Order: sequence, then structure tokens, then C-alpha cells
Amino acid sequence: MLYYQQQDGLEVALHSDLVRDRDIQVINIIYPGQPTTMIINIYNNPTHLDNNAIHILQNLNLPTNRPVILTGDWNIHHAMWANDTWRYRTNHQTETLVNWLTIQGFQLVNTPEVATYAAHSGRGLPSVIDLTFANSQAVQHLVPYDWAVR
Repeated sequence: MLYYQQQDGLEVALHSDLVRDRDIQVINIIYPGQPTTMIINIYNNPTHLDNNAIHILQNLNLPTNRPVILTGDWNIHHAMWANDTWRYRTNHQTETLVNWLTIQGFQLVNTPEVATYAAHSGRGLPSVIDLTFANSQAVQHLVPYDWAVR
């Protein structure tokens, strides 16, 4: 779900023709004088092993000539964003995703080690599973701007 503050000239459009999966939402942000920005919000369901959102994401034909933001609940662990991987095994799918992100020129927006998930029960430990990545066009245009974990 996306919430935004309405502004004159701002258009927010669901781009449902790119992918049809209930765990992936593609939105185009159109604002006069700015390049159209694509935001892809995912929920990577850990129970969907070979057909989860990160697998589908890697097979999308994403634009390279405009800002693209990948964000959401990735439900994966990697040393790129957290040194707590001793608690979790990094699997082949996660390594493949990190390699794909690197090759595609996506950069991690999160500050490594800053927890984005607090366990629902008192027994669990905080972790970093809610992630945001930006391509080079997004970084060049300062998108996202003032991003933070709250």
C-alpha cells in the first residue's frame, strides 16, 4: 500500500501491466519537470520458495533510463545490510539476488546494521529485512530523498 500527500501536478499510477503478482506492486510517480520514477514495492513471502517476489523481480524488464526504487519486506538476510548472518544462513537465492542487484546498478539505501524489524514476541531479536534499493538514475536525482527507518 502506498500513501502520499497530494500535490498539484503529482500523478501516482499503478503499473499493473508489468507484473501480476499480489506480492509485487509497481507504481509510477509522475511530476512535472522530474523524470518518471518507478517504485516497486514487494513482500517476499518466505514460504514461496521458487516463485517468490525476489525471483519474479529478477525476471522483470526494468527501465534503466529513469529512477527505479525497489523497496519492501524482503525477508532475507545478507552481510551487505547486517552482520547478523551468523544467526541465519545466507542461501543461494539471496546470493543470486545480491549479484543481480549489483549488476543492475542498484545501491542499498538502508544504513547497514539499522534494524527494520522488531520481533512480535519478546523472544525474537530485531533484524534487517525491510530494504530499499535505488538504481543509478534514482541516486543521481536524489530519489529517495530523506529516507529513514522510523
